[in-house]
Amino acid sequence: MIRFAHAQDYPEIRRLWERCFPDSSGFNPYFFEYVFQPGQALLLEQDHTLCAMLQMLPYQLHTVAGTEQATYIYGACTAPEARKRGYMAQLLERSFMLDQEAGRAASILIPQEEWLFGFYQKYGYERTFYVKDQDVAACGIAMPPAVKSRPLTCDDIPVLDELYRRATGNAGCAVLRTPMQWQRQIEMFQALGLGAYALHIGHEMKAYAFVWETETGAWAQELLADDAESEINLCGILCRELDKPNMRITKVGMQTALGCAKFYDNRPVTQGYINLMFN
Repeated sequence: MIRFAHAQDYPEIRRLWERCFPDSSGFNPYFFEYVFQPGQALLLEQDHTLCAMLQMLPYQLHTVAGTEQATYIYGACTAPEARKRGYMAQLLERSFMLDQEAGRAASILIPQEEWLFGFYQKYGYERTFYVKDQDVAACGIAMPPAVKSRPLTCDDIPVLDELYRRATGNAGCAVLRTPMQWQRQIEMFQALGLGAYALHIGHEMKAYAFVWETETGAWAQELLADDAESEINLCGILCRELDKPNMRITKVGMQTALGCAKFYDNRPVTQGYINLMFN
């Protein structure tokens, strides 16, 4: 049987999640306390036992057609003893049916591993969303005195969203974020990562970064800027303030496929941007 979860399903859902996505970073407790909603969890049961599940998280896409509704498939997993029985295929097909009944334009996801792009291609997903990674060393970056960084707050969300839309405007297809989705990311990076920061020149926000700590330095999972100078300035400031020798940054680009999409009208989309999706 396939159905959406109810509140009483929480313990069994959490057990399966922990089996499939073991974690020591604190993310799992954070996700289930602040993000998880039973009504977005699609479950497959056999003999009253939870065998597989996925989350259908609502997002919007900016495409050439305008703003369209999409479902982000997240946390798709099957119990180890129930694998290779077609359960995930059944869940995906049901999610496609629900999407189309609700008038959604696409199903999107980020494969956890490279080989899974091939797995999801069988169900109509194509590589759509790309990023570019760059390593920046702190040494030799000199910032003018007027350039300053500070932690992001929820009050920054309107300006933050404007900068994001400028930076992704030419991507062809980009995930949009509601104020609550921005808030969740800011709070998560403050709680579990090194934080989320904005770069200002005068009173104008010119760049921002959501930063994790790594074994060798720091990783800005998303660093978007109005120009290359602001990008490098923010890297330099954060390396200095966080006492890190270098920073890897992820930004808009066509270097690496990060996610894929299945558009229900079969339109060809081969260039887009997706990130900060609890990935």
